[in-house]
Amino acid sequence: MSSSISEEFTLEDAAANGFLVLYATLLVLGSIASALFMVAMFRGRKMFGQWPFFHIVRSLMHLDAIYLIFQIAFVFPSMLAGETAWYSSKMMHAVMSVFEFLPAKGVLYLTLLMTLNRLAVPSPDYPLSLPSYSDRIKTLSLRALTERRVIGDLCMTHMIMNGFTIIPRSLFYVYKPLRDRTSSFGINIELTTSTPRYHSFPVRTSRWYSQLPDSIRTAPNIR
Repeated sequence: MSSSISEEFTLEDAAANGFLVLYATLLVLGSIASALFMVAMFRGRKMFGQWPFFHIVRSLMHLDAIYLIFQIAFVFPSMLAGETAWYSSKMMHAVMSVFEFLPAKGVLYLTLLMTLNRLAVPSPDYPLSLPSYSDRIKTLSLRALTERRVIGDLCMTHMIMNGFTIIPRSLFYVYKPLRDRTSSFGINIELTTSTPRYHSFPVRTSRWYSQLPDSIRTAPNIR
């Protein structure tokens, strides 16, 4: 009879100790994973900070870190010490229950937001399911991308030509004497057979800018 009781207690102790070892292992692995993930998110905050999904995940990681700290600082030691721990009173149990409840519910809430954010994608065929390019720019009242690029290049060229930037004009453009009949403006338009060089910023903008009327080239602001 006594041997069966001692054997039963031994099995219970072994099961409890195994559970404690497993729980401690999961706490350590979870803490390491959370720390590495938070470091990665901190380093990528400038790149991904513009997306709402990033802020949801960051808040989720903060709550998860609070939950893990609580488990390591209070829950796991109480499992080892039992009722002899200094925080085993009813008041401390009530306080600990609140701090355990809020992060856990916050994790669930942010997980729901993360799921809804992912479900906000229009369809599984995204971005192929989007309207055509012409329909999108018409809906958004935008110019075509090529037109916007040309306007941006001309604005930047005008700022360089008039000294509105710290970029020296001689870095990109070479002037010819005005008596040269091939150009009424005086910018040397480089003739090249290299396609990358032909489409480079100084070569393409020298072609476009030299064709603008004098009223635009001498304006204080080309926009």
